Amino acid sequence: MKSALLAQTLLGLDLPTLLLIGAGVLFAVALVALILVARARRRAREEERRAREEAERRAREEAERRAKEEERRAREEAERRAREEAERRAREEAERRAREEAERRAREEAERRAREEAERRAREEAERRAREEAERRAREEAERRAREEAERRAREEAERREAERRAKEEAARRAKEQAARQASEEARKVQEARRASSGPAAKAAPAVRAAPAAPTKPVVATPASRPAAGKAGIKARATSYAPAAAVLAAVPAGPLRKVLLVEDSSTMRQAFALVLAGEAYELTTVSRGEEAVAKARELRPDLVVADLSLEGKDGYAICSEIRQDSELGHTPVLLLHGPSSPLDDARANEVQATRSLGKPFESDELLNALREILGSVA
Repeated sequence: MKSALLAQTLLGLDLPTLLLIGAGVLFAVALVALILVARARRRAREEERRAREEAERRAREEAERRAKEEERRAREEAERRAREEAERRAREEAERRAREEAERRAREEAERRAREEAERRAREEAERRAREEAERRAREEAERRAREEAERRAREEAERREAERRAKEEAARRAKEQAARQASEEARKVQEARRASSGPAAKAAPAVRAAPAAPTKPVVATPASRPAAGKAGIKARATSYAPAAAVLAAVPAGPLRKVLLVEDSSTMRQAFALVLAGEAYELTTVSRGEEAVAKARELRPDLVVADLSLEGKDGYAICSEIRQDSELGHTPVLLLHGPSSPLDDARANEVQATRSLGKPFESDELLNALREILGSVA
């Protein structure tokens, strides 16, 4: 309707007006076109700006996304690398520790083996040395025993020869004494016969001289030849010390005094038996120190004679055990000592020995020692 109205209005106008109107319209159209173009351009610019902004935004977002993705990837890569590095380090640390542990164990094993080897060698060396030392000591002990045995045999042989010599001298002395007694007895009988026949008839009778006593062979005294009676045994030996009457008065005629001899030398035991034969002593011998105290309890001797050179229990130990015994504590103990077993005065005093006697000794020395000891305890 508006178009019709506009057409009627235009048809009623003149040309200049229409031209003017057409120019105005064209101008308006141009202006509108310009406006539309400007708007279009502005829109285009706006669209372009928006598109650019959108692109920038998208690019920025994409960059941010990519940056984030890169950062994420970088972080993940870093984490992965860090994890791998940590795992690698942990693995290397574990390998290092395992290697160190293996080396430590190998070193300890080597040290243990070296120590065991050293101990084994030291033990073998110690055993070898101990064996060699034992062999050396056994050899030295065997040599020492052989030497001691040789010395003992030589000493026994010397003592035996000395005892035989003294026994022969003693037998010769006793034979001389016996011959002298027999000559004295013959002279006494001749004198008694002269006194009995003194008178008128005796003056005409020729003088009778005492015939000399026939020489007698020496008799060696042995333990079996000891007289049964105490006085007879004392008379047979008393002349070497004093006249018979003085000896009989000095020594009591009671039972024999018991003497226990502890001596491992058979020669010395024989010498004691020869010296004490015919004396007022009953001799009992044992060869081992371990038997001494038991034998003493059995015999109850008046005197114990113990040698210091006994193997095992020597004279000191025997004397100490006797002193500690309640029944034998008062028994006198005579210690025999010699070059191979010198006397230790301190030990002798410690065990309370009564007296000591050195070997070799004379018969008179032994008898005087026995009389001194038994006379002091009578």
